[in-house]
Amino acid sequence: MSTPSDDTSVQVALRIRPQNASEKIDLCHICTSVTPGHPQVVLGKDKAFTYDFVFDLDSHQEDIYKEIAKPLIEGCFDGYNATILAYGQTGSGKTYTMGTSFDVGISEDQIGIIPRAAKHLFDGMRKRKEEAEKAGRPSPEFTVTAQFLELYNEEIVDLLDIENKGKKLIRVHEDHNGNIYLTGVVARPVTAAETCMTLLEEGAISRSTAATMMNATSSRSHAIFTLFIKHHRISQSDEGEEFETLNAKFNFVDLAGSERLKRTGATGDRAKEGISINQGLLSLGNVISALGDKTKRGSHVPYRDSKLTRLLQDSLGGNSRTLMIACCSPSDRDFMETLNTLKYANRARNIKNKVIVNQDKASKQIALLRQEIQQITLELMEYKQGKRVADGSGEHMSDTFQELNMLRSENETLRMRVKALQKNIESKSIQLTELKISSVLANLTDEEKTTFEDMVTSYETKIQELTTKLAESEELSSVAIRRAQNVSRAAMSPGTCQEDEQLVSFIDAAKDHLRAEKNKKKHMKKVKKEILFEDSKEKSSPESGVVMNSDENDEDENDEKNENNMVIEINECHIDEEDSHNEEEDDDIASNTDSDNEDALNQSLKNEEAMQNNINDLDTDITIKQKLIDELEHSQQRLTALKQQYEQKMILLQNKIKETESERDKVLKSIGNVDQLARSKSDEVRKQYEKKLIAMQKELSKLQNSKREHQRLLKAKEQNEQQLKLMRDELNDMKRTKVKLMRAMRDESTRNKKMESKFNQQMETMLKENRKKEYELKKMKDDKKQRDLILKRKQEELNAMRKQVKPVSGKVQSSGQTRPNSLQTQFQSATNLNTTFLVETIAASIPETPPPVLHDPSRFESPSKSLRSPAVSKKAKQKWEILERKLTDLAIRMKNVAQMENDMERWLAERDRVSKQLDAARRRKEIAEKKNNLEDIKDLNSQLEGLEAHLDYIQEHVTESQGTIMGMEKLILCVNNIFFFFFNYLHFQQYCKQPLISVGSYWKRKGQDCRAR
Repeated sequence: MSTPSDDTSVQVALRIRPQNASEKIDLCHICTSVTPGHPQVVLGKDKAFTYDFVFDLDSHQEDIYKEIAKPLIEGCFDGYNATILAYGQTGSGKTYTMGTSFDVGISEDQIGIIPRAAKHLFDGMRKRKEEAEKAGRPSPEFTVTAQFLELYNEEIVDLLDIENKGKKLIRVHEDHNGNIYLTGVVARPVTAAETCMTLLEEGAISRSTAATMMNATSSRSHAIFTLFIKHHRISQSDEGEEFETLNAKFNFVDLAGSERLKRTGATGDRAKEGISINQGLLSLGNVISALGDKTKRGSHVPYRDSKLTRLLQDSLGGNSRTLMIACCSPSDRDFMETLNTLKYANRARNIKNKVIVNQDKASKQIALLRQEIQQITLELMEYKQGKRVADGSGEHMSDTFQELNMLRSENETLRMRVKALQKNIESKSIQLTELKISSVLANLTDEEKTTFEDMVTSYETKIQELTTKLAESEELSSVAIRRAQNVSRAAMSPGTCQEDEQLVSFIDAAKDHLRAEKNKKKHMKKVKKEILFEDSKEKSSPESGVVMNSDENDEDENDEKNENNMVIEINECHIDEEDSHNEEEDDDIASNTDSDNEDALNQSLKNEEAMQNNINDLDTDITIKQKLIDELEHSQQRLTALKQQYEQKMILLQNKIKETESERDKVLKSIGNVDQLARSKSDEVRKQYEKKLIAMQKELSKLQNSKREHQRLLKAKEQNEQQLKLMRDELNDMKRTKVKLMRAMRDESTRNKKMESKFNQQMETMLKENRKKEYELKKMKDDKKQRDLILKRKQEELNAMRKQVKPVSGKVQSSGQTRPNSLQTQFQSATNLNTTFLVETIAASIPETPPPVLHDPSRFESPSKSLRSPAVSKKAKQKWEILERKLTDLAIRMKNVAQMENDMERWLAERDRVSKQLDAARRRKEIAEKKNNLEDIKDLNSQLEGLEAHLDYIQEHVTESQGTIMGMEKLILCVNNIFFFFFNYLHFQQYCKQPLISVGSYWKRKGQDCRAR
């Protein structure tokens, strides 16, 4: 059985995990967006990547498995290897997607790919066994074993061999087919999906994990869970049912996440683990780059740089259907890590794997032996038939067989020539016999004529019988030949040699019978000729022989001309049929017109269709006219040939008449000198010649009638020529019209194409704008969601502050005067005001004129008097309450400003760092351009692209933070005016004192710091 193979690319699926609690608390923005209806992701503003599958934030485990992993499990039942590879930064959801973690409380919806694949695998086994039992076929047998390895600090550890963990030496080997296998590893048998889950849990417990600043349960090693499936089944082939064994290997690879030590905060062993992980992933990236980069095709692939790439050698560029799941974070603080992951996965799409069916060696050997048996059987038949020579090597074909084939072909050619010559001889013999009979009959008496005619009739009857027998023999021979051909087609079946011998004997008998019949026929013809020659010895003249020979030559020439005319007519008919067939094909091709459903193209399409119909009509008319012209030309040629034949016959007859008359005159002159006895004989001769003359005159009259008919045909020919000329003119007019219509249709088609391209461009522009609007709408929704979350948290902080902070006007409250009931409502409404409205409200409460001076006695009374006035005290208390509410609201607003300042400082620091990286990359690019290092230039261009995109993204946030802070600047200036206003009124000192002074100094200091920044 043959093993089919094909080239398949590594498929890539992208999964974007949702934001975690830490990212939401830190107010991280989402920097990724998925194009609806397309497997495309946009990073930042316009950096787009396209993959085979893309799963957004709201994707589910079940949907991911059905779309990407289920087809690979089905391929394992047909003997195809498969690999699922999870890659991404630390904390991006690789272990969760693959299902290699151990979690007791995990729900059914959250289990990963490996448990689902195990369940699907054993369900497929059970289903195939049930189908075989229902169909009455032998039940297939399955054997499944499992391995669970981890690569920790470049050391392979068997997670299922707990007793000898880290003690056994595990080696990696490669067989002659390029498949990777391990020695020193425990392979556990698996009989059910539950057993597979148990092994997975045992290995997950033993796997190395630790906590970092980016992930509380970070995997510190690469994990590879492998299932080996052996499938015994009965397969259908050309020879019938065959037993075959298929092997398949399914690798589930959970790579450790790439990480930066600065962000993870790893030290000591964690730092060593991170360095080892990054080294392995770097080697994997080099392998992917060597396999996926078209410029590096055929170069060395560094599989042996790391044990990770060595273990995955047959999955990357080997015999496996490979799927990479790239997991990434949507948060903006992981922008560079996400960008690198997307680039990494994009390179992997260019890798080509050579996938073949893994068939057992015994099954392959059986199939090869069957083919060898067939080949040996064919060679044996060739030896029996004499095609090969039994020499030392047996490789050469027999010279005798080749010579026999050549002689057979030459014999067939000669036989055809002999047959043609025999036909020609027979026709000439018949003509000669008729002429001799006519000459003999002229010299015989009536009784002799009767006897001779009876004898000729008997001979003709016998010849007819022999001819019938000959036809029967030939038919029998043709049947035998057909039977021999049928038998030769079944030469591979047993008993062929015996049937060949019987067939040869049958054909030989038929040939002998046919040969005997032909000999009898020749003998009869020979006897007939001898009788005719004996009877014609007495009367024969050289003149008559000359005449007969000339007649025979003339008839031969006429026959040859007729045959040539027939051949010409047949060839012309064949050419006409081919022309009509080609014209019909042209009509079919021209009648295929395209249609479009757009309103803007309907009118032009109608015009084009009308033009096409006109062209079709013209083509039909042209075809009809052309056929008529051809028929007229053929008839004209036939008339010309007939004219020549009639003229030649008339000339020959006239010559014969002249010769006969001259011969008659000569005979009469010679007879005039003989006696009376000779006159009677001369009378008879004269009568014979007169009869000949009468016959010739009749023939001459017939020829004259033919001449008149010929003249009539000449007139018809002239009419046909005129009609032919008219038709040719019409045909030329139609062709010119067709050319004009074709040119108009081509112009119309060009206009239609331009309109269609313009319409398509407009549609593409509209689709791009639509996608852009959808992206902006989604971004606005996300921003609104973040703002709502911020406002909710700030509201909670405000409520907590309201409970903790004591009112500054405590003395007023202790004196028995309470605030109005509506104070809480006013305070709540004040906190919900936006910055602009708050600034305008505070500014409106400040008088435009400067406050009165404290030491002016004409303006103010003494403090004791002013305080004793109840109206002044009430007014001051109300103003202080308003001030207290607005100051509390300002405190909340200024806290938000402080948060925005921290964000802006963070973005500025990030921008400085990225700018330095960008400058360094540009300098490295200049150096590489001077050295003309194309590979480094390509890598640096890609790096510059990513850095510029990241810098643009940072600049957006910096601009947004700056705009918010500038909006608060006017608010901070108004705070100073408020304190200036209240400090210049002496009767407020009773309520302010130390709290007001401390609050005022705090806000004044904050305003100065803000202005300084």
